[in-house]
Amino acid sequence: MTLWLIGAVAISLVVLAVWASTRQSTTVVNVPEAQAAYADIPPAWINGKTLGNPDASVTIQAWEDFM
Repeated sequence: MTLWLIGAVAISLVVLAVWASTRQSTTVVNVPEAQAAYADIPPAWINGKTLGNPDASVTIQAWEDFM
């Protein structure tokens, strides 16, 4: 009986985890502080991979691992 209960709880947890990870999020996040932080930076200085003056005398490269 105990083994069946442990199995049922484990399967229920797996089903709950799958359900939670596949449902659609309806929350809209608006972060005006982040938008305001880049308001004074010219659009020519921003692309998808860099930020700042392209003619700057110092360049910083960031190598990151998000695992």
